[in-house]
Amino acid sequence: KKAEGKAQDCSEFMELAESITGYLVDKEWAKKIYKKAEKKAEEMFEINELANSIYEKFNDKEWVKKIYKEVEKKAETSSEFSDLAYRIEENIGDKDWAKKVCKKTEDKTEGINEDNNDEGEEKVRQITIHGLVK
Repeated sequence: KKAEGKAQDCSEFMELAESITGYLVDKEWAKKIYKKAEKKAEEMFEINELANSIYEKFNDKEWVKKIYKEVEKKAETSSEFSDLAYRIEENIGDKDWAKKVCKKTEDKTEGINEDNNDEGEEKVRQITIHGLVK
């Protein structure tokens, strides 16, 4: 409880929630902490990490889906869209939604120089291999 009062940002709340589920096995308290982390999450990487952690600890697809919808609204780069598409398929199993997000990735990568082998292009390739884009 003392650590909860000291936590200030998303990562601190997430770390606390992960400790609670790991050591104390108090899932209800951990959920409350994760909700606080969700309110504090601002950066794309924080939101993604939060969703992944919630999925791993609770396998709560509806909660993760809600978070992924926020990620989709905030995503700007091909890498962010491709990572989201991959996570949607892997964690939620919603191939239709993943395809729509993947299409946004394609839109973002149009016109990229062929010599540019950035992370986003690699993820587009991986997603294509998974059969999301034909």
